Amino acid sequence: MLLAVTILAAAISRADLVERFRAPSAIKCEGLVEVSGMCAADVRREFQLPVASSAAQTCRGLYEGLGLKPRKFKSAGILVFLGDSAETNAAVAASRAARPDGSRYTRITLPSPAYADLRAFRREVARGFLLAVNGEDADDARVEEVMRLADPELRLDDEYDDLRAWREKGEYRRGRGDEDYLKLFRRVKNPGKARMDDALAFSSRLMLYPQQYAVPFCGRYWACSFREAIDMAAVDPAVRFAAFVKSSELAVFGAGHGDEFTGMVNAYCDFLRALAAYDGKNGREALVSALDAADGKLKEMVK
Repeated sequence: MLLAVTILAAAISRADLVERFRAPSAIKCEGLVEVSGMCAADVRREFQLPVASSAAQTCRGLYEGLGLKPRKFKSAGILVFLGDSAETNAAVAASRAARPDGSRYTRITLPSPAYADLRAFRREVARGFLLAVNGEDADDARVEEVMRLADPELRLDDEYDDLRAWREKGEYRRGRGDEDYLKLFRRVKNPGKARMDDALAFSSRLMLYPQQYAVPFCGRYWACSFREAIDMAAVDPAVRFAAFVKSSELAVFGAGHGDEFTGMVNAYCDFLRALAAYDGKNGREALVSALDAADGKLKEMVK
């Protein structure tokens, strides 16, 4: 470090050197991230805050993805130093160190911030986060795992993959149990947007069941499809009551996935409310048409 400062001092004016030493650091994420550097003022103005914001964004994503509560740091756990090399240098150098009090931290150096490898930088930030927050000396595999958790889209992909593996193959991942998967199944994972998996999950709810287990529909059926329910409702009021209850359940389960999904949910709820009012004499064709329309909307969602 002393040699670097000596070489730097020989290359720049004394006033510029003093300005570089006195330049304030950018501190983010409750003190976890600190970005500074022995670089020219114009480089610092252009890159210090963007680099600090990028590192902080990665850390916030990791806090959320790992389910950890953010905490304050008196001394930064991730120190980023900016160089002012004009060369096309994508290098991201990182090392670990310890303070006298035993706290460990990560030093990340970007010799040329304009050309630094952004993914490599984020990877080292994630490694530094695990060291400072969790006390982990993370290998590359662990870093890649938590980086997926820090990226909302990748984390969403993993949640859908995990849920699909549990539902279709009975596989349990990431230490989850049945209750965890049931909560994930019911949760709106991407508010305002729907994937085919959401539509398939919704389709699994399109059955009617007796409100009392010991009293089957028509004295013998423990469940029925919506289409079967049209004729059964004409002879068993319990089917109509089950349709009324189901309309409220679907409205809650299907909420939060965007306008197109909501339109499909509403079509089924309209059908169920009409079925609940069906007297078995008039309106059968209208019920069939309403169910056909709802099924058509669902088919469009699962293409």
